[in-house]
Amino acid sequence: MGVGRKAAALMVLVALFLVAGCASLGGAGNAAERPKSITLYAGQHKEVVEPLVKAFEEKTGITVRIRWGETGELPNQIAEEGARSPADVIWIEATPPLVGLKERGLLAPLPEDVLAAVPAPYRDPEGQWVSASLRLRAVVYNPDLVKEAEIPASILDLASPRWEGQVAYAPSGAFQGQIEAMVQSFGEEKTLEWLRWLKAHGEMYKNNTAITKAVNDGRVALGLINNYYFYIQKAELKDQLKARIYFYTNGDPGGQVLGAGVAVLKHAPNPEGAQAFVAFLLSEEGQKLMAQNSYEYPVREGVPANPALPPFSEVDPKNSDRFGPAYLTDYQRALKLLQEAGIS
Repeated sequence: MGVGRKAAALMVLVALFLVAGCASLGGAGNAAERPKSITLYAGQHKEVVEPLVKAFEEKTGITVRIRWGETGELPNQIAEEGARSPADVIWIEATPPLVGLKERGLLAPLPEDVLAAVPAPYRDPEGQWVSASLRLRAVVYNPDLVKEAEIPASILDLASPRWEGQVAYAPSGAFQGQIEAMVQSFGEEKTLEWLRWLKAHGEMYKNNTAITKAVNDGRVALGLINNYYFYIQKAELKDQLKARIYFYTNGDPGGQVLGAGVAVLKHAPNPEGAQAFVAFLLSEEGQKLMAQNSYEYPVREGVPANPALPPFSEVDPKNSDRFGPAYLTDYQRALKLLQEAGIS
């Protein structure tokens, strides 16, 4: 081969090498820069989750794959999946199930700036889960059947002949949290006695929506609910809504602040994306968006609630330092008492 031909061949090899190298580097660079997706196990209401997910995707370019399920179902699924779970984030309507995942070693620590956005009563003391929003236990009542002044000062006093056949309840996760608060206030014996009365003389409904409708229709005088179900009905029925809502503000466990919980999984396939999602959810932008699309209270201080809600200061049950999500971790005890009372 002549010198000219050798030089030409060498130039071709160099060119091929450079093209291959640039392609290789360019591909690696694009892969590194390309946002990854995350998988969200969602047990929170769709009208809350979907706008926040959309805003997060638009802001970060990270795709969120949502796996919908019930609040009681998704934590059990993650526990079964263990380290093989595809979940990056879990966001559900309660916090006690997250305590169970934490005890199994399946949650990751959250960064300090995220934890700092959530007041202490509404987050894990060890920083592995937080409340993303707040809802209050309250009483919905029909003013044709009971006046506000007649509602007992303590939820415990509903167990009396006056209220036989007139108290509606649903054995939801929020109700279980209220039972745990009652145990801490009144002890197991009195709480179990109250539950047995409720089983014998109360009216059990499938959910809080059914309770609110039953009260509004006059089928029962009052019901134990989460506040936002009343405001959903109020928005739908407007002037046709007869029912009213009553908040305990005297420290009694008839009023209680509960949290919709969120956490990052320890074995998250995309931990950076998962942490970014939780940070967005707790940011001022995320909290404002949540308030716009729900009747829950923002957990971040300084973010206004939906204008349809009364100010939190007016309905604060004044017992979060005892019954806030950070302090109600023994949900198995509430389940045990419910079973003993024959409520399931």
